[in-house]
Amino acid sequence: MIAAFLKIKTRPGKQQKFIEFLVEEGDALGGAEPGTLRFDVFADGENQTLLYEGFADEAAFEAHKDGEYYQRGHGDLSEECVESVEVLMRLRAANWFSQ
Repeated sequence: MIAAFLKIKTRPGKQQKFIEFLVEEGDALGGAEPGTLRFDVFADGENQTLLYEGFADEAAFEAHKDGEYYQRGHGDLSEECVESVEVLMRLRAANWFSQ
């Protein structure tokens, strides 16, 4: 399993729109991307959003990046809503290293 923690700073007045998209994306990923294990969104109500993503393996992460929601989230919507993205951490599960 691999996991990523991201800090997303949204543009003023755009956090709600971006969170609505992330929640929709999270709901859709379960069926569309079986390798996506976690997709959790946390927000401070201002302009900071934290995203936790978990994937079964690198192939699942790559499939996610090729998917519709990833493309939408990194296209016009990102341009409109996102000021910056910081990858806080990207980890592999401890037992993954022993495989």
